[in-house]
Amino acid sequence: MRTIVCKRKLTLIKQDGEQKYTGRRTSYTFVYLPIIRKVVMAEHTQFGKWVEENPLIPSVPIASCPIATTLGVLGKKWSLLILRDISMRKERRFTELLNSVNGITRRVLSMRLHELEEEGIIKRSVDKSERPFKIRWQLTNKGWDALPILMSYFAFGSKWYARNVYSDKKPREVEEVFPQRQLRQSFVNLEIGKK
Repeated sequence: MRTIVCKRKLTLIKQDGEQKYTGRRTSYTFVYLPIIRKVVMAEHTQFGKWVEENPLIPSVPIASCPIATTLGVLGKKWSLLILRDISMRKERRFTELLNSVNGITRRVLSMRLHELEEEGIIKRSVDKSERPFKIRWQLTNKGWDALPILMSYFAFGSKWYARNVYSDKKPREVEEVFPQRQLRQSFVNLEIGKK
């Protein structure tokens, strides 16, 4: 199997074990021959078998990488920490967020809140029962769908950076830190002590 690097946009077509990429004027066909190709298997993980040296080939045409697109919104500095504080710490007012996210300025917090609101991840609600009006931020359905991303970061940090995260420097699984049953759908539990 040969790898061809091409700057043109290619479309994937799968047919009977062949992977055919078509571009404007050319097409490339890759045939997987398991007898000839050396395959190295990685560790068994909770995701199943992961085959090293083989790229993940999407089964549908992709116009833009979903990871890069998501990072365009959530990958901006402070965005994930703002979502963390709104969802996990229930910090919903501007001053509460400003005090809970260490190092963020008023200007940057305001920009990130408006960007997340424009993307439909958070929404602003105004409480007019008191003067001055109180503005609170809360997650939308799209924002709640980002919770597993936050929990994956939590799981990774709890396992691999325990020396910085916990005072006893002992790695922990997410289930140990958050034993609530309803949260189990929201994260991947990275097991500790298994290789």
